[in-house]
Amino acid sequence: MQKFNDYVLQVIETYPTDGSYTYSWVDEPNYVGITKDLCYKGDQFVTGDPARRSYCSGITFEVFFQAYLLYNQAHNLSQIGQLKTAAEMEDFRLKWYGTGGDRRTIKHALVSTDLGDEITDLAQIEKGDFAQIWRHNGSGHTVIFIEWVKDESGEINGFIYWSSNKNMGPGYRAEYFGKDGSTISWEESFFMKIKEPIIQQSHS
Repeated sequence: MQKFNDYVLQVIETYPTDGSYTYSWVDEPNYVGITKDLCYKGDQFVTGDPARRSYCSGITFEVFFQAYLLYNQAHNLSQIGQLKTAAEMEDFRLKWYGTGGDRRTIKHALVSTDLGDEITDLAQIEKGDFAQIWRHNGSGHTVIFIEWVKDESGEINGFIYWSSNKNMGPGYRAEYFGKDGSTISWEESFFMKIKEPIIQQSHS
């Protein structure tokens, strides 16, 4: 049986890397960094960008949403957790983005809706999990974990992820942990695992 992360990985492979999908962080009406219209329970709650532009919060939410729909279709489920309406889904999206300056972003979104849990044991982090990283210079990124990067002694010093990245759009990139500058801060990065929907909804 496929796990939720398998659907995440299936979805990210549908995004072309030929330059037709690009990264953009702009302040425009209706632009939310998502490449396609999204509908929930028959109601549209997001207008996608016609030019297929995106940024990290938007593309990771878009992947999460599509993966959940695929999982639900395969298991004859009709709802994403306890989110019953498109309005509730839109509220969840805003939490995912960390609107209002909430640096917990996806951690707050997933934990507050009981859709996911933070992973603190690095050995439990798997390909297809979601992460919010913050760098020492204050910049951040929302990504999908792929694999650890280790040094010659086997110590973790970074990881490869998938997201919508500056100067490339959707694709894979590696970043590294450190103590200053543009390196990732261990102390302010969150790794999140989505709860298996079929288990989650069977207890609802």
